[in-house]
Amino acid sequence: MRANLGLAFALLVCVAVGCGPQARVEKVILEDDWDRVLKLAQDWQEKDTATVMAPWLISEAYRRVGYPQRAEDAESDVTHIGKEDVADLKPLADWTERLSNRHPESAAVWMLRSSALWHVQRYNEAVAAADRALRIDPQNAFAYLHRGRAYHGEKDHERAIHDFDKAIQLNPNLPQAYLWRARAKWDSEREDGHEQAIDDLELATHVYPLFETAFSERAICLHACQRYDEALSDLDRAIALNPNHSYYYILRGDIYEERKDYDRAIREYSKSIELLPIMASSYVYRGDAYFAKGDYESAIADYRRATELYEDSTFAWMGMARAFEKLARTDDAISAWKAALRTASSKGYKDDVAEIRRHLRDLGAE
Repeated sequence: MRANLGLAFALLVCVAVGCGPQARVEKVILEDDWDRVLKLAQDWQEKDTATVMAPWLISEAYRRVGYPQRAEDAESDVTHIGKEDVADLKPLADWTERLSNRHPESAAVWMLRSSALWHVQRYNEAVAAADRALRIDPQNAFAYLHRGRAYHGEKDHERAIHDFDKAIQLNPNLPQAYLWRARAKWDSEREDGHEQAIDDLELATHVYPLFETAFSERAICLHACQRYDEALSDLDRAIALNPNHSYYYILRGDIYEERKDYDRAIREYSKSIELLPIMASSYVYRGDAYFAKGDYESAIADYRRATELYEDSTFAWMGMARAFEKLARTDDAISAWKAALRTASSKGYKDDVAEIRRHLRDLGAE
Protein backbone atom coordinates (compact mmCIF):
# COMPACT_ATOMS: atom_id res chain seq x y z
CA MET A 1 0.00 0.00 0.00
CA ARG A 2 2.80 2.43 0.97
CA ALA A 3 4.66 1.52 -2.24
CA ASN A 4 1.57 2.36 -4.28
CA LEU A 5 1.16 5.68 -2.43
CA GLY A 6 4.84 6.48 -3.06
CA LEU A 7 4.45 5.76 -6.77
CA ALA A 8 1.32 7.90 -6.93
CA PHE A 9 3.15 10.76 -5.18
CA ALA A 10 6.06 10.48 -7.63
CA LEU A 11 3.64 10.64 -10.56
CA LEU A 12 2.01 13.74 -9.10
CA VAL A 13 5.43 15.38 -8.75
CA CYS A 14 6.22 14.53 -12.39
CA VAL A 15 2.98 16.12 -13.49
CA ALA A 16 3.65 19.22 -11.39
CA VAL A 17 7.33 19.91 -12.16
CA GLY A 18 8.04 17.68 -15.11
CA CYS A 19 10.19 14.56 -15.42
CA GLY A 20 10.85 14.83 -19.12
CA PRO A 21 13.96 16.01 -20.95
CA GLN A 22 13.14 19.71 -20.44
CA ALA A 23 13.07 19.28 -16.67
CA ARG A 24 16.36 17.36 -16.66
CA VAL A 25 18.05 19.96 -18.87
CA GLU A 26 16.69 22.78 -16.74
CA LYS A 27 18.38 21.36 -13.65
CA VAL A 28 21.86 21.20 -15.19
CA ILE A 29 21.46 24.65 -16.83
CA LEU A 30 20.94 26.09 -13.35
CA GLU A 31 24.10 24.26 -12.27
CA ASP A 32 25.92 25.85 -15.25
CA ASP A 33 27.10 22.37 -16.28
CA TRP A 34 27.21 22.68 -20.08
CA ASP A 35 28.92 19.35 -20.67
CA ARG A 36 25.90 17.67 -19.12
CA VAL A 37 23.51 19.97 -20.99
CA LEU A 38 25.18 18.81 -24.19
CA LYS A 39 24.86 15.12 -23.30
CA LEU A 40 21.20 15.45 -22.26
CA ALA A 41 20.32 17.44 -25.37
CA GLN A 42 22.02 14.89 -27.62
CA ASP A 43 20.09 12.07 -25.92
CA TRP A 44 16.90 14.08 -26.33
CA GLN A 45 17.52 14.64 -30.05
CA GLU A 46 18.21 10.94 -30.56
CA LYS A 47 14.86 10.04 -29.02
CA ASP A 48 12.86 12.87 -30.59
CA THR A 49 14.22 13.94 -33.98
CA ALA A 50 11.28 16.31 -34.53
CA THR A 51 12.05 18.61 -31.60
CA VAL A 52 13.66 22.00 -32.28
CA MET A 53 14.62 22.33 -28.62
CA ALA A 54 17.38 19.72 -28.70
CA PRO A 55 19.49 21.09 -31.62
CA TRP A 56 19.14 24.59 -30.18
CA LEU A 57 20.42 23.46 -26.78
CA ILE A 58 23.19 21.51 -28.50
CA SER A 59 24.32 24.67 -30.29
CA GLU A 60 24.32 26.66 -27.05
CA ALA A 61 26.19 23.92 -25.19
CA TYR A 62 28.85 23.56 -27.89
CA ARG A 63 29.36 27.34 -27.77
CA ARG A 64 29.91 27.23 -24.02
CA VAL A 65 32.22 24.20 -23.91
CA GLY A 66 34.55 25.48 -26.64
CA TYR A 67 33.51 23.85 -29.92
CA PRO A 68 32.57 26.88 -32.05
CA GLN A 69 32.28 25.06 -35.37
CA ARG A 70 29.97 22.43 -33.95
CA ALA A 71 27.95 25.27 -32.40
CA GLU A 72 27.69 26.96 -35.83
CA ASP A 73 26.61 23.70 -37.48
CA ALA A 74 23.95 22.99 -34.86
CA GLU A 75 22.69 26.57 -34.98
CA SER A 76 22.45 26.30 -38.75
CA ASP A 77 20.11 23.35 -38.28
CA VAL A 78 17.93 25.48 -36.01
CA THR A 79 17.79 28.48 -38.36
CA HIS A 80 16.98 26.14 -41.26
CA ILE A 81 13.92 24.94 -39.34
CA GLY A 82 12.69 28.53 -38.97
CA LYS A 83 13.66 29.66 -42.46
CA GLU A 84 10.22 29.18 -44.02
CA ASP A 85 8.24 30.07 -40.91
CA VAL A 86 9.87 31.57 -37.83
CA ALA A 87 6.80 30.43 -35.84
CA ASP A 88 8.31 26.93 -35.94
CA LEU A 89 10.89 28.23 -33.43
CA LYS A 90 8.28 29.62 -31.03
CA PRO A 91 8.77 26.70 -28.56
CA LEU A 92 12.22 28.14 -27.78
CA ALA A 93 10.76 31.49 -26.75
CA ASP A 94 7.86 29.91 -24.85
CA TRP A 95 10.09 27.57 -22.84
CA THR A 96 12.67 30.23 -21.94
CA GLU A 97 9.88 32.59 -20.87
CA ARG A 98 8.67 29.99 -18.38
CA LEU A 99 12.25 29.27 -17.38
CA SER A 100 13.08 32.94 -16.73
CA ASN A 101 9.87 33.37 -14.70
CA ARG A 102 10.90 30.48 -12.48
CA HIS A 103 14.57 31.44 -12.21
CA PRO A 104 14.95 35.21 -12.63
CA GLU A 105 18.21 35.12 -10.68
CA SER A 106 20.05 32.92 -13.21
CA ALA A 107 22.34 34.63 -15.76
CA ALA A 108 22.52 31.37 -17.73
CA VAL A 109 18.73 31.34 -18.09
CA TRP A 110 18.63 34.95 -19.31
CA MET A 111 21.33 34.21 -21.89
CA LEU A 112 19.27 31.29 -23.18
CA ARG A 113 16.25 33.59 -23.23
CA SER A 114 18.23 36.09 -25.33
CA SER A 115 19.30 33.34 -27.73
CA ALA A 116 15.73 32.07 -28.12
CA LEU A 117 14.40 35.57 -28.80
CA TRP A 118 17.19 36.16 -31.33
CA HIS A 119 16.11 33.04 -33.20
CA VAL A 120 12.50 34.26 -33.43
CA GLN A 121 13.74 37.72 -34.51
CA ARG A 122 12.47 39.54 -31.42
CA TYR A 123 15.74 41.40 -31.23
CA ASN A 124 14.71 44.21 -28.88
CA GLU A 125 13.56 41.66 -26.29
CA ALA A 126 16.75 39.67 -26.88
CA VAL A 127 18.78 42.77 -25.95
CA ALA A 128 16.70 43.20 -22.79
CA ALA A 129 17.22 39.54 -21.80
CA ALA A 130 20.98 39.87 -22.24
CA ASP A 131 20.83 43.06 -20.14
CA ARG A 132 19.29 41.00 -17.34
CA ALA A 133 22.10 38.46 -17.61
CA LEU A 134 24.72 41.23 -17.44
CA ARG A 135 23.11 42.78 -14.35
CA ILE A 136 23.52 39.41 -12.65
CA ASP A 137 26.98 38.63 -14.06
CA PRO A 138 28.60 41.78 -15.50
CA GLN A 139 31.86 40.00 -16.39
CA ASN A 140 30.28 37.28 -18.53
CA ALA A 141 31.72 37.33 -22.07
CA PHE A 142 28.91 35.13 -23.41
CA ALA A 143 26.29 37.63 -22.22
CA TYR A 144 28.02 40.37 -24.24
CA LEU A 145 28.18 37.96 -27.20
CA HIS A 146 24.42 37.37 -27.00
CA ARG A 147 23.61 41.07 -26.67
CA GLY A 148 25.92 41.88 -29.56
CA ARG A 149 24.13 39.34 -31.76
CA ALA A 150 20.80 40.94 -30.82
CA TYR A 151 22.09 44.43 -31.66
CA HIS A 152 23.36 43.06 -34.97
CA GLY A 153 19.87 41.69 -35.63
CA GLU A 154 18.54 45.22 -35.05
CA LYS A 155 21.18 46.51 -37.51
CA ASP A 156 22.70 48.58 -34.69
CA HIS A 157 26.17 47.62 -35.82
CA GLU A 158 28.17 50.01 -33.68
CA ARG A 159 26.56 48.82 -30.45
CA ALA A 160 27.07 45.25 -31.63
CA ILE A 161 30.76 45.90 -32.26
CA HIS A 162 31.08 47.49 -28.81
CA ASP A 163 29.64 44.37 -27.19
CA PHE A 164 31.84 42.01 -29.21
CA ASP A 165 34.83 44.17 -28.20
CA LYS A 166 33.81 43.72 -24.57
CA ALA A 167 33.39 39.96 -24.99
CA ILE A 168 36.88 39.72 -26.50
CA GLN A 169 38.33 41.90 -23.72
CA LEU A 170 36.86 39.51 -21.15
CA ASN A 171 37.80 36.37 -23.10
CA PRO A 172 40.38 36.87 -25.89
CA ASN A 173 40.05 33.18 -26.79
CA LEU A 174 36.38 33.36 -27.77
CA PRO A 175 36.38 32.72 -31.53
CA GLN A 176 32.65 33.38 -31.97
CA ALA A 177 33.16 36.97 -30.77
CA TYR A 178 35.68 37.60 -33.56
CA LEU A 179 33.33 35.95 -36.08
CA TRP A 180 30.36 38.09 -35.07
CA ARG A 181 32.44 41.25 -34.81
CA ALA A 182 33.59 40.59 -38.37
CA ARG A 183 29.97 40.25 -39.52
CA ALA A 184 29.02 43.49 -37.79
CA LYS A 185 31.99 45.37 -39.24
CA TRP A 186 31.28 44.05 -42.74
CA ASP A 187 27.67 45.24 -42.48
CA SER A 188 28.59 48.58 -40.89
CA GLU A 189 29.16 51.87 -42.68
CA ARG A 190 32.77 52.05 -41.52
CA GLU A 191 35.08 53.16 -44.30
CA ASP A 192 37.52 50.34 -43.57
CA GLY A 193 34.86 47.93 -42.28
CA HIS A 194 35.53 45.28 -44.91
CA GLU A 195 39.26 45.15 -44.21
CA GLN A 196 38.58 45.06 -40.46
CA ALA A 197 36.15 42.17 -40.98
CA ILE A 198 38.80 40.21 -42.89
CA ASP A 199 41.28 40.82 -40.06
CA ASP A 200 38.77 39.65 -37.43
CA LEU A 201 38.04 36.45 -39.34
CA GLU A 202 41.75 35.76 -39.46
CA LEU A 203 41.92 36.25 -35.69
CA ALA A 204 39.03 33.79 -35.30
CA THR A 205 41.00 31.13 -37.18
CA HIS A 206 44.10 31.84 -35.09
CA VAL A 207 42.13 31.33 -31.89
CA TYR A 208 40.46 28.20 -33.27
CA PRO A 209 42.28 26.74 -36.31
CA LEU A 210 39.42 24.29 -37.02
CA PHE A 211 36.88 27.08 -37.51
CA GLU A 212 35.75 26.32 -41.07
CA THR A 213 32.95 28.91 -40.97
CA ALA A 214 35.53 31.63 -40.34
CA PHE A 215 37.65 30.38 -43.26
CA SER A 216 34.66 30.26 -45.62
CA GLU A 217 33.32 33.67 -44.59
CA ARG A 218 36.78 35.22 -44.92
CA ALA A 219 36.96 33.71 -48.41
CA ILE A 220 33.65 35.39 -49.28
CA CYS A 221 34.95 38.73 -47.97
CA LEU A 222 38.26 38.37 -49.82
CA HIS A 223 36.38 37.45 -53.00
CA ALA A 224 34.25 40.58 -52.68
CA CYS A 225 37.46 42.60 -52.33
CA GLN A 226 38.85 40.86 -55.47
CA ARG A 227 41.65 39.22 -53.48
CA TYR A 228 41.12 35.97 -55.36
CA ASP A 229 44.27 34.02 -54.48
CA GLU A 230 43.74 34.58 -50.76
CA ALA A 231 40.07 33.65 -51.11
CA LEU A 232 40.99 30.38 -52.84
CA SER A 233 43.52 29.62 -50.11
CA ASP A 234 40.86 30.05 -47.41
CA LEU A 235 38.40 27.89 -49.34
CA ASP A 236 41.07 25.21 -49.60
CA ARG A 237 41.36 25.33 -45.80
CA ALA A 238 37.58 25.12 -45.36
CA ILE A 239 37.34 22.19 -47.77
CA ALA A 240 40.21 20.40 -46.02
CA LEU A 241 38.19 20.66 -42.80
CA ASN A 242 34.90 19.67 -44.44
CA PRO A 243 35.29 18.17 -47.94
CA ASN A 244 31.58 17.34 -48.17
CA HIS A 245 30.25 20.89 -47.92
CA SER A 246 28.81 21.51 -51.39
CA TYR A 247 28.62 25.30 -51.03
CA TYR A 248 32.40 25.65 -50.74
CA TYR A 249 32.79 24.26 -54.26
CA ILE A 250 30.24 26.77 -55.56
CA LEU A 251 32.27 29.57 -53.99
CA ARG A 252 35.47 28.24 -55.52
CA GLY A 253 33.78 27.78 -58.90
CA ASP A 254 32.51 31.36 -58.79
CA ILE A 255 36.07 32.67 -58.39
CA TYR A 256 37.33 30.58 -61.30
CA GLU A 257 34.39 31.76 -63.41
CA GLU A 258 35.21 35.41 -62.66
CA ARG A 259 38.75 34.64 -63.81
CA LYS A 260 37.25 33.21 -67.01
CA ASP A 261 38.69 29.78 -66.19
CA TYR A 262 35.43 28.12 -67.18
CA ASP A 263 36.65 24.52 -67.26
CA ARG A 264 37.85 24.70 -63.65
CA ALA A 265 34.65 26.48 -62.65
CA ILE A 266 32.59 23.69 -64.25
CA ARG A 267 34.61 21.07 -62.36
CA GLU A 268 33.91 22.85 -59.07
CA TYR A 269 30.18 23.17 -59.76
CA SER A 270 30.10 19.52 -60.83
CA LYS A 271 31.62 18.54 -57.48
CA SER A 272 28.92 20.56 -55.71
CA ILE A 273 26.26 18.73 -57.72
CA GLU A 274 27.87 15.38 -56.96
CA LEU A 275 27.64 16.13 -53.24
CA LEU A 276 24.14 17.64 -53.32
CA PRO A 277 22.35 16.74 -56.56
CA ILE A 278 19.00 18.18 -55.45
CA MET A 279 20.25 21.80 -55.22
CA ALA A 280 18.83 23.71 -58.21
CA SER A 281 21.20 26.65 -57.81
CA SER A 282 24.25 24.46 -58.47
CA TYR A 283 22.87 23.62 -61.92
CA VAL A 284 22.25 27.32 -62.58
CA TYR A 285 25.85 28.14 -61.68
CA ARG A 286 27.20 25.39 -63.92
CA GLY A 287 24.79 26.41 -66.68
CA ASP A 288 26.15 29.95 -66.47
CA ALA A 289 29.71 28.63 -66.84
CA TYR A 290 28.75 26.52 -69.85
CA PHE A 291 27.00 29.55 -71.35
CA ALA A 292 30.07 31.75 -70.83
CA LYS A 293 32.18 29.05 -72.47
CA GLY A 294 29.82 28.99 -75.48
CA ASP A 295 28.49 25.48 -74.83
CA TYR A 296 24.82 26.45 -75.09
CA GLU A 297 23.39 22.93 -75.33
CA SER A 298 25.06 21.93 -72.04
CA ALA A 299 23.88 25.18 -70.50
CA ILE A 300 20.29 24.49 -71.54
CA ALA A 301 20.48 20.98 -70.09
CA ASP A 302 21.63 22.37 -66.72
CA TYR A 303 19.05 25.17 -66.67
CA ARG A 304 16.33 22.67 -67.54
CA ARG A 305 17.43 20.41 -64.69
CA ALA A 306 17.33 23.38 -62.33
CA THR A 307 13.71 24.11 -63.29
CA GLU A 308 12.82 20.46 -62.74
CA LEU A 309 14.16 20.73 -59.20
CA TYR A 310 12.69 24.19 -58.61
CA GLU A 311 10.08 25.27 -61.14
CA ASP A 312 10.14 28.92 -60.03
CA SER A 313 13.88 29.43 -60.58
CA THR A 314 13.81 32.77 -62.38
CA PHE A 315 17.51 32.73 -63.15
CA ALA A 316 17.35 29.24 -64.64
CA TRP A 317 14.53 30.31 -67.00
CA MET A 318 16.40 33.49 -67.93
CA GLY A 319 19.62 31.58 -68.60
CA MET A 320 17.74 29.04 -70.70
CA ALA A 321 16.06 31.80 -72.72
CA ARG A 322 19.40 33.46 -73.46
CA ALA A 323 20.89 30.14 -74.54
CA PHE A 324 17.95 29.45 -76.84
CA GLU A 325 18.44 32.89 -78.40
CA LYS A 326 22.12 32.09 -79.04
CA LEU A 327 20.99 28.97 -80.90
CA ALA A 328 18.33 30.96 -82.81
CA ARG A 329 15.56 28.79 -81.31
CA THR A 330 13.14 31.70 -81.10
CA ASP A 331 9.97 29.84 -80.07
CA ASP A 332 11.80 28.06 -77.27
CA ALA A 333 13.38 31.34 -76.17
CA ILE A 334 9.96 33.05 -76.02
CA SER A 335 8.55 30.19 -73.98
CA ALA A 336 11.45 30.37 -71.52
CA TRP A 337 11.24 34.18 -71.25
CA LYS A 338 7.52 33.90 -70.45
CA ALA A 339 8.23 31.37 -67.71
CA ALA A 340 10.91 33.72 -66.36
CA LEU A 341 8.41 36.61 -66.43
CA ARG A 342 5.88 34.60 -64.46
CA THR A 343 8.35 33.75 -61.70
CA ALA A 344 10.05 37.16 -61.59
CA SER A 345 6.69 38.94 -61.36
CA SER A 346 5.52 36.71 -58.51
CA LYS A 347 8.72 37.44 -56.58
CA GLY A 348 8.73 41.17 -57.20
CA TYR A 349 12.01 41.18 -59.17
CA LYS A 350 11.35 44.55 -60.86
CA ASP A 351 14.69 44.90 -62.66
CA ASP A 352 14.48 41.35 -64.02
CA VAL A 353 10.88 41.87 -65.12
CA ALA A 354 11.96 44.96 -67.09
CA GLU A 355 14.81 43.02 -68.75
CA ILE A 356 12.56 40.07 -69.61
CA ARG A 357 9.96 42.35 -71.17
CA ARG A 358 12.65 43.96 -73.33
CA HIS A 359 13.67 40.56 -74.66
CA LEU A 360 10.07 39.58 -75.37
CA ARG A 361 9.50 42.84 -77.25
CA ASP A 362 12.68 42.29 -79.27
CA LEU A 363 11.40 38.83 -80.19
CA GLY A 364 8.00 40.27 -81.15
CA ALA A 365 6.22 38.42 -78.35
CA GLU A 366 4.92 41.41 -76.40
